[in-house]
Amino acid sequence: MPCLPHDPSIYIEASTIEDWVEEFSQRLRANRALKPSLDRAIGNRWYDFEQALRDFWLCILLQEGQHAAAIEAALEQIDHFPPALLDEVLSVLLDASLKVLPFYAAASLTELAERILGVLTAHCGPDWEAVSAGERSLRLARAREILTAGAVFR
Repeated sequence: MPCLPHDPSIYIEASTIEDWVEEFSQRLRANRALKPSLDRAIGNRWYDFEQALRDFWLCILLQEGQHAAAIEAALEQIDHFPPALLDEVLSVLLDASLKVLPFYAAASLTELAERILGVLTAHCGPDWEAVSAGERSLRLARAREILTAGAVFR
């Protein structure tokens, strides 16, 4: 059973991450505040979204696969989630984590998600919707560099 790279005291199975992704997805679909953004970002491609999310977390948590590709796929959706909604996404993530994972693992996963969202919020910022496409690209490139370097995940 692999341990989490950012918290080696926690062991987690890939199947548990799959269960967590399913719970998280269901809770996202039920969230009225996120619905307009999710409709634009995902539409009716929930299966693809869930597979990408599963791959992202397996990559980050269990160090399986190419995390740069998983990060890139996640960053492609950031335009659909203004910074104000990221807190709501984090709240849904915490609820799903507490439902599926033991308390200590849910806390650790949520802490990691907060670090990821912290990088996104710092680089996308509250003025995200007002900046030009060129500035958005530069900010995303900076966030991509930080996330791809991997220090956030340890």
